[in-house]
Amino acid sequence: MIKSPPLILLLRAAALLCLLSALGLALIAYRQFQVRPEANRFPTGEVIAGVPVGGLTREEAAARVRAAYAIPVELRYQDAAIQARPDEVGFHLDLDQMISQAGLSGASQRTWVAFWEALWSRAKPAAAQKIPLSASLDEAVLRRYLENQIAARYDQAPRGSLVNSDAITFSPPAPGIVLDIEAAVPLVRAALFSRTERTVQLPVRGEPAPRPSLAALEGLLRQVVEYENYSGLLEIYIQDLRSGKELNFGLRNARPVEPGIAFTAASTIKIPVMVSVFRSAGEPTSPEVAGLVANMITESDNPSTDKVAQEVLDPVTAPLNVTADIRALGFKNIFWAGFFTPGAPLLDIYHTPANQRTDINTSPDIYAQTTPAEMGRLLAEIYTCAQKDSGALVETFSGQISQAECQNMLELLKGNHTPMLLAAGLPDGVRFGHKHGWVVETSDGLIHNMADAGVVFSPGGDYVIDIYLYSPNQLVFDPINTMVAYLSMAVYNFFNIPGQ
Repeated sequence: MIKSPPLILLLRAAALLCLLSALGLALIAYRQFQVRPEANRFPTGEVIAGVPVGGLTREEAAARVRAAYAIPVELRYQDAAIQARPDEVGFHLDLDQMISQAGLSGASQRTWVAFWEALWSRAKPAAAQKIPLSASLDEAVLRRYLENQIAARYDQAPRGSLVNSDAITFSPPAPGIVLDIEAAVPLVRAALFSRTERTVQLPVRGEPAPRPSLAALEGLLRQVVEYENYSGLLEIYIQDLRSGKELNFGLRNARPVEPGIAFTAASTIKIPVMVSVFRSAGEPTSPEVAGLVANMITESDNPSTDKVAQEVLDPVTAPLNVTADIRALGFKNIFWAGFFTPGAPLLDIYHTPANQRTDINTSPDIYAQTTPAEMGRLLAEIYTCAQKDSGALVETFSGQISQAECQNMLELLKGNHTPMLLAAGLPDGVRFGHKHGWVVETSDGLIHNMADAGVVFSPGGDYVIDIYLYSPNQLVFDPINTMVAYLSMAVYNFFNIPGQ
């Protein structure tokens, strides 16, 4: 049976209409597939920067991640806890990038292929991702925060030693505590980039208390002199043998005077005599010479001094030989111009920078003079030679004075056990190598000059200390001995402050 043409056209139109309807329905279904609630949410198990966001919209996920990393980081400075907001220390989350990375996976699930699979109920659930944290930290901002908000508030400045009310001893220092900012930065950074470990024990370091200055020591020593009502002239020289720093000052009637004063050397001149003897005697030292030098230093025996100088140096010009050695070492104010024997001739007259001063005059002995600083520096050179085999003695008298001989000189000085003057101010057991001396004038039978010079070997550091005193009236021994002992005690305490 043959159908008429209008019927065929009608069927064709119906088929086309069905096809278009089907296509329209498919488009509507695809549109609904695209905007279905689950299509705008992250799949189950999705994690952004360690924060679970499965089932959340982009806005909800962003809020959750932002909240997780907005929790303050706790910074602990010893016992104090400081809550630091991430934004105020320079931390910034790159949320757009992380959300965008997570969104790429969801978009792939909304293609025509995914629609077809879903249409036939063969769709697979979207694969969950773990998006790593994307963030930045402005370390300059963090450092400023640590400096201004932490260190400025919690650091403790060290407190140096203070002079106690007795004006001789020192209080223990208090070390400081400071934030180690460079060490703290990576620790705080790690906490900011962590979701769970957000507490930091800030690293701090101890700040040692500063030692009192030598200028502070000078002020203390002046107080001692003033307290003892000493009205004469004195000059003190101190050298820290670790640093080489020096303190040298003079007082007259407790008022400052320029140091570099010419004093009668008295028996302290035996220190340069000892140096010259060891330079010329050679090694090994003969028993006779060794015995004479020991008597010269430990017993301050004048005949032994003259004898060893005559035997080792020259029977007539030995004092001039000693002075020549001292000049070779660069000292201009020390000299020995004649033997100790009463009536010994004056071999030369020495004009020195010190004894040519017109502002002050101690009527120094024309046979033997020094300044405290030069005698102290000579002792320091002996010490350097003994400890390091270096210094002026080794350089000036190369091959003539050995380290062993310098060590022997110090041991001889330690053998002077006279328990007075500087030695009286030192604790029992402290080694002290020194030479003391005073002169009883034949003209009036009084003491006008007194001196003590030596090296103290203390737990807190070795040092040279010299003190020379003069009075045109009289130096009464007991009060002078007490004052010098207090001065020595104060210096020892300065070098041995508890905790430093």
